[in-house]
Amino acid sequence: MRRVPLVLACAAMVLLAACEPVLFHDDFDRADAPSLGTIHGVTWENWSSSWTVEGDQARPGIGYALTVAPVEHPEGKVYVTVSSISSEFWLVLRAADSANYWRFGRWQGGPYQLQQITAGGIGSPAVTTTANRVPTDGDRLACSFQDQYVSCSVSGELIATTEAASPAATGVGIASFDPGGTGVLALDSFKLTELPQTIDVQTAVTGPGAAPVGSPVEWTTTIANSGTVDRAEVGLSIDVPPGLVAPIVSPSQGSCGGAPVTCALGSIAAHGSATVTVSGTAPASPGDLSITATATTPEDEAVENDSSSFTTIVIAPASIGDEVVDHFDRVGSELGQTGDGYEWSVASGSFATDGSHAIATGPGTSWASVATPMLFGTLDVTVADTGSGRFWALFGVVDSQNHYRVGPDLAGDYQIQKVVNGVAQPVAQSYVRASVAAADGDQIRIVRRPDDSILVLVNDQHVIDAGDLSFMTAFGYGIAGDPGASFDSFRVRALLTAGVVATDSFDRADGGPGQLDGALSYPWWYGWGFGIQGQKLAPTGPYYGIVAVDTSSELADAQVRVDVKGQTVALIFRYTEDGSHYEFGQLAADGPYTVAFSQPGNPNYVPPITVLSTPVPADGDVLEVRQHLDGRVEGLVNGVPVLEFVDDTNNFRATMYGVAAVGQDARFDDFQVTPR
Repeated sequence: MRRVPLVLACAAMVLLAACEPVLFHDDFDRADAPSLGTIHGVTWENWSSSWTVEGDQARPGIGYALTVAPVEHPEGKVYVTVSSISSEFWLVLRAADSANYWRFGRWQGGPYQLQQITAGGIGSPAVTTTANRVPTDGDRLACSFQDQYVSCSVSGELIATTEAASPAATGVGIASFDPGGTGVLALDSFKLTELPQTIDVQTAVTGPGAAPVGSPVEWTTTIANSGTVDRAEVGLSIDVPPGLVAPIVSPSQGSCGGAPVTCALGSIAAHGSATVTVSGTAPASPGDLSITATATTPEDEAVENDSSSFTTIVIAPASIGDEVVDHFDRVGSELGQTGDGYEWSVASGSFATDGSHAIATGPGTSWASVATPMLFGTLDVTVADTGSGRFWALFGVVDSQNHYRVGPDLAGDYQIQKVVNGVAQPVAQSYVRASVAAADGDQIRIVRRPDDSILVLVNDQHVIDAGDLSFMTAFGYGIAGDPGASFDSFRVRALLTAGVVATDSFDRADGGPGQLDGALSYPWWYGWGFGIQGQKLAPTGPYYGIVAVDTSSELADAQVRVDVKGQTVALIFRYTEDGSHYEFGQLAADGPYTVAFSQPGNPNYVPPITVLSTPVPADGDVLEVRQHLDGRVEGLVNGVPVLEFVDDTNNFRATMYGVAAVGQDARFDDFQVTPR
């Protein structure tokens, strides 16, 4: 491959100018030919199948057609226009050979995406996709490449980026897959230019979305130079919310100070970034904490309106015992207030109460919600009468036009939806565990967890698992229905509880851990080193193994039967995704039963324990923990109290439970988690 001279030069070049000096250009504006041939001294090289010139456009041959223009240049921006789309076409860059390159385009009829081809197969590098765009005729594809960075767009809209490309590969070209030789695809105006010299400093503020009153809170502002040249003298101003107690500002480079806070961050390299963290304590009263950060540079930005960012943390009540209850035990033409004094807000239609029910009276769909103190928790709604068949339990309520809802679909089976600007649509993720038809008297339970996951049960049957982020910071819960639908119970609790016992007898064929065999259908998900052997849960290796399952119930009681075999065995509770958890069991070979809090990478923490008895560990022992709302934990063996301690801090609201062991001889059976 060789470097070729500029085909088209700019009259004047200055930093940030719109001009991009052209290294190679082919508009295919020539007589039809069986190959792309040579243009401006560069001969197109077919690495797979072939390409032809037809009607002043490039068209692929049969099968996978890959051709490269051998213009050796370590960085630049490559373009092509898709005059007529097909199911699979690509702009190729960072090409080393026919089995190793990057491609941006359409795969199997889907939206645009950026892929790595490595050793002839599709790789799995880290790629950030910023937009989901469906190809149309006339799209202009463009990819910039510099060092290991690649950024691809369609008609000016950024689609995907990566930091995993090899800077050693310099080939650029086009590719297509057309097994039938349809000849539908047509490409035009291929161009490689010098890399545009741009500065674009962007900010993004991230935070937890919600936090309890009086708890530690933290925001992180990332200041990224998405341009192609280093940027000196980067500044940042931060509007710290006045309600934040004892704020601390910590930059990854440079310095910050003053009120309002200003930071001098110094230089940020092209594609580099810096961070500024603001931490403190949430106020004692519920409300919103909003923070705004704005980056500054001496020069104008290549992209306007992306140097400022903000986010809001909703400060929620902290008590796990909070609840809002309404049995509708009053008579009237309005809903009025719940039994706890919370005001119902009716956005459409109307509800009447007859002493034991809330009845939708119309006209049209009646819709009502309560602004509760609970951001996450458990909603219980009992449907006394389904009426004409349309009713919903509401949660994550912003208003009547924006919320989540659970109710029957057109076939009458329960489904979950989100309503966005008045339009019902699917949530981001939803898995139907059981098809359940709506009926009079149904008891609906919805557990809404801080990790964006949602559990739906009907009459204690596991019906739906879902996940969505749209209304994570909304406190509202409610009911809705067409005329005749009625409800006889409404309860929202801060406590996360599935309300059904999660069990596993492990009575299944040898293999992986599988899933719970009781009322909840959750899989054994977190951990390693366990499987089913002889209808018991067993370690698969001689080293430490742990496995846990999420039950959607916090502060539940848990138990498991163990065959100790003189080895390390433990019942796990308060497990979180970072691997930290409590262990109760024989934590050292041939040792006594005890408890410890395990933190990966750190020494175990042993809380102050009150020892109540000292049984000798034996095969067949039933290990049990009982958790209480005040943080008190009891450890029992065969129903006899062994120890107790208090911890209302470490993983206090975790909902995962499991087992752990060291050694291959230990066995576990009859696992059970009983929620409050």
